[in-house]
Amino acid sequence: MLAGDCHIVMLGEAAEADILSDTAVFQGELDPPIEKTYLELPTPSIDDQRPDTVRLAESLLQERSAGQPAMMPLDVRRKLPGLLRSAGYSLTVVHNHRQIYSLQAGDTTARHFGIAVDVGTTTVVAYLVSLTSGGVIDTVSGLNKQKSFGGDVISRIEYVMREKGGLDLIQDRIRSQIETMSRDLLQKNRLEVEDVSAIAVAGNTTMMHLFAGMSPAAIASAPFIPVSLSEETIPAAELGFEAFRCPVMLLPSLSGYVGADISAGIVASGILEREKLNLLVDFGTNGEIVLGNRDQLFTCSTAAGPAFEGAQISRGMGGVAGAINSVYLEEGELFYTTIGGRPPQGICGSGIFDIAGLLISTGAADYTGRILTPEEADRPAAVQLLKFYVEENGEPALRLAGASESAGGDEILFTQKDLREVQLAKAAIAAGIDSLLHAAGSTYTEVEKIFIAGGFGNYIDTHSAVKLGLFPKDRLESIESIGNSAGKGAVLSLLSKRVAEELAQIPAKSRYVELSSDAYFQNAYIEQMYFPVIE
Repeated sequence: MLAGDCHIVMLGEAAEADILSDTAVFQGELDPPIEKTYLELPTPSIDDQRPDTVRLAESLLQERSAGQPAMMPLDVRRKLPGLLRSAGYSLTVVHNHRQIYSLQAGDTTARHFGIAVDVGTTTVVAYLVSLTSGGVIDTVSGLNKQKSFGGDVISRIEYVMREKGGLDLIQDRIRSQIETMSRDLLQKNRLEVEDVSAIAVAGNTTMMHLFAGMSPAAIASAPFIPVSLSEETIPAAELGFEAFRCPVMLLPSLSGYVGADISAGIVASGILEREKLNLLVDFGTNGEIVLGNRDQLFTCSTAAGPAFEGAQISRGMGGVAGAINSVYLEEGELFYTTIGGRPPQGICGSGIFDIAGLLISTGAADYTGRILTPEEADRPAAVQLLKFYVEENGEPALRLAGASESAGGDEILFTQKDLREVQLAKAAIAAGIDSLLHAAGSTYTEVEKIFIAGGFGNYIDTHSAVKLGLFPKDRLESIESIGNSAGKGAVLSLLSKRVAEELAQIPAKSRYVELSSDAYFQNAYIEQMYFPVIE
């Protein structure tokens, strides 16, 4: 319910969203879990009356030197006799060690591609991957078309529960979007649908449920029980794909609120290959955190709120053209940059971090999060910053951009309430980290690297994060941004059996810490509400 005047920004399909879709660099042995094998089968004769299925299975076993034949689904068996005879008993088999997924006439092993998809609550990114070279050929991204059913996972779960046929509709929406994005990638690169041997999908647990057509209703309330967390490989037709007939690899999730996107991030970060403890923090409305090494993983999800993504901030917005994405103080003047160099419309997550960090590090706001008045400022940097002090509705604020320079003709302010929202989000993430360290019986001194992930995590200034107390000051050099780790992990799952096996093992190595009932977290959250004291 609106409580007063507001500005409404409509982000249509043409909105220039700054969606992170960086490519993964594959290092290691190229060994895709979905293979293409070319076979020249012996033709039948009076002396060789083996059934077509046996002829194919035995030829594949011989070529692969494997001990167990792959299953042959009914739809493959139905197509087999006609294809064998029309192709002169020369064909290519798309398979893994468990199942044959499709058959193609002749030798098509050189046309072996995969599509990796990161299904985020807000955005969707698809990568076209060569399974013969290991390279990412192209990417396409867009806003998640499920947004019309709700901007967050709880809203979409409520829609499924409320509307008859809602689950089918919302599943069809994301399946259709992925299929359209995939076909766009193929068309741009002059490829055919048959050239796609596999699709890999990663997303949070609710997104994985909605994509698979499983009800996420029980995830929304305690004890937060999903239908399934398993890694699965499913024929595309079973998921409603109209054109694709390849297998779809669903990466494993770890709990109701730690999803397959985090499993993908774990393999992308390399945590499973490290002896020492490492942290992975994926920023979002729910901040997912992983602490672990090759032996054990501790995970949690903390309700950081939407402040990092620009929501609940008075002039907040997503990472689209015109969003203020960085703020800095230089020679007594306050400067900003915007995405695309456009006139400012509002402020997105990375800019929010910067201005909040400036307030704390200059002493213009105290350790409790209260913005000082210019009269109270007793530090030179605070005096400089508070030259931009204004009040809105009787509350302190800073003016980032004047009405004459903004796209909407209104001042862009960062208010006391905005800083409180950042304070809550910071406390939730930092306390979540503290709780995992406590569960592991460890401390920050034993952590080798801190990986920050996600579209927002890729753009934040790590110095601003440290200024806010999100991470200890002495760990600044160990912080590393790894970009869209969910997308990278999905790409890697297409290229390596080893990675696919690691993904399958992650749930068994993981211990999920439920923070809502964790007494240590409650105490840590209160302590982390304070910002660092300026020395």
